[in-house]
Amino acid sequence: KKENPITIEPFLSGVERQELINTGFQLTNSGKHRESLEILEIAMQKAPDVADVYLGLAKALRGLGRYEEAITKCKKALELDPTYSYVQVEMDEITKQHSK
Repeated sequence: KKENPITIEPFLSGVERQELINTGFQLTNSGKHRESLEILEIAMQKAPDVADVYLGLAKALRGLGRYEEAITKCKKALELDPTYSYVQVEMDEITKQHSK
């Protein structure tokens, strides 16, 4: 009688994804926007349906002065999670910086 192997792959990929997202946010918060963008683009490939990824990308893009792309990422985050209030805060910040 064979035991069904227990797979922890979904759990591990979730942990890895969260680590990538956290690292992306930390990099952007310390001004390393290009590195953050690279990390979060990997996270986006692994988790194309997670709003956090797009908020992180928006923050990194704003840091690089790529405002239109940042707004697009915010809209994608809101599409995935319409109740995500931080996205509106980020959009306001982008608009404020872009109009300078």
